[in-house]
This record gives sequence, C-alpha cells and structure tokens, in this order.
Amino acid sequence: MYKAIEMAKRLRYMPISRQQKEKIVLCNILPAALYGVEASTINQQALKSLRTAIANAIVPSSAKRNIALVFTTTSGIKDLDTLTHSLYLRTAAIGRRIAKQEGKNDIK
Repeated sequence: MYKAIEMAKRLRYMPISRQQKEKIVLCNILPAALYGVEASTINQQALKSLRTAIANAIVPSSAKRNIALVFTTTSGIKDLDTLTHSLYLRTAAIGRRIAKQEGKNDIK
C-alpha cells in the first residue's frame, strides 16, 4: 500500500487533466493498493494516508477541504474512494464464493 501512496503523491504534480488523473487512480493506484483486501484486514492509518494522497492528486489541497466531498464530486467514477472500492472488492468476492458453492451443491 505504501508504494501506491508514493504513486499518488507523484501523480499530484503531473501536468494532466483531472479526468486522466482519476483514470490513473482507478486503473493503477487502487488495484496496487488494495490487492488482496478481500482476504485480509487493512491498516487504517495507511488507508487514511492513501485517501489523502489520492484526494491531493485529484484536486488542489486547501485548509477547509473535505476529503469525502472530493470523492463525491469526481466525474462519474463512483468507486474512486478507497473505502468504497475495498467494499466493492469484498462484496464481489463473496458473490463469487456463493456462486461457486451453489454449483457444487447441485451435483450429487
């Protein structure tokens, strides 16, 4: 996860548009940071650091900025927030597990 935090910090200074930064976060940083989150716990301090680094990369920082509002106002990408993305990954893993078990119970 710390490597992903460093990637997000470097992304902050790249001269590209906000939409391109959001795509990079969604396609590169979040999968690298949340790999294996379905089966293990998350270090909360590292997760907070990652959320802050992603918010700083997407929008300029301010003394009165609300990180939750940053993730709410992203352009159409609903799972850019690390909390939402990890919940999605865990829910998808449960769904795959249930579907796998249902197939095994049918054969007798």
